[in-house]
Amino acid sequence: MSLIVGYVWSTDSMYTNCCRWLINDFTFKKITNEVRSPIFHTTLLNQKYYWQLYAKNERKEDKDYLSVFLFNRSNIILNGSIRFTIFINDNPVEISSETNDCVIESNKGFGLRRFVESSTIKEAMLANFNHLVILCEIKYNSEKTRKKKLQMNLEVQRLKEFHMRMSSLFPNPEFSDIKFTFNEPDSLPLHLHKYVMANSSPTLANIFRSRPQLRILEIKKVKCKVFIEMVWYAYTGKLPEYFEVDLFRELMLAAKLYKMDRLEILCQAALCSEVSVENIFESLEIAQNYGVKQLQERASEYIAFNEIKVISEITEFPKLSNDDLNF
Repeated sequence: MSLIVGYVWSTDSMYTNCCRWLINDFTFKKITNEVRSPIFHTTLLNQKYYWQLYAKNERKEDKDYLSVFLFNRSNIILNGSIRFTIFINDNPVEISSETNDCVIESNKGFGLRRFVESSTIKEAMLANFNHLVILCEIKYNSEKTRKKKLQMNLEVQRLKEFHMRMSSLFPNPEFSDIKFTFNEPDSLPLHLHKYVMANSSPTLANIFRSRPQLRILEIKKVKCKVFIEMVWYAYTGKLPEYFEVDLFRELMLAAKLYKMDRLEILCQAALCSEVSVENIFESLEIAQNYGVKQLQERASEYIAFNEIKVISEITEFPKLSNDDLNF
């Protein structure tokens, strides 16, 4: 079974998807035969893929080369052109020619057995830490993509209209059947609807089923402002309009407490996408304290690519006493 390593992220434009696979601390010794990337999604056509990298090929004619393959894990057939590029420590090493009219059926792959010579990679490697990035640019068949994108836009528009109607109910006390209160100074009660909240949270659904006559519920483990954002998502499907690390951390934990899985995933994705030099250490702390693996990988990847910037932005170090310096 292939070892799963690295971190993958992708970006979409009108008809193109660019996906990058980062392998930190890359060495040939670590790859005994082959490694695989985590499965990742593209938003353009909701495709699922994974990469496979072969560093030691069994075929004699390929033994001095790195081979790279992209596997399609979706039910949708990939139809378009593909181009691969490999970087070692931010420097492009090899760019393949674009392969036109490529077709990858479901659960099958496409790649290059002789992508780049191993000696070329070794020459570009540093003595210690190396990070390797493989970039794949996929240009989909424009007509098929246009139709699919049009269909997706219509679905999104219908969803927006539905959420607009739902948002008119919040925080309207008329016809509400449950009141949430908070043990915080200056906090106001929220007059909501059991059906909406139960539909979003299995935890609340169980409470309402076990206590059908319940009309007032005090919230003790979540701050009022965080609970309001959670309720806003339940009614509208929207995240907060502004980003704060602490807010999204608390919202992620509230979503976990109330088993709102989709909201928890969206909060994790937002924390990953907003990693910056200003919040890199907060992000690492959240990742480690709450076991958010993808945030840990994203923060590590950010440091790997912005090491000098991160160090230069650190202007204050804790003052150490003489006792702290004794070993």
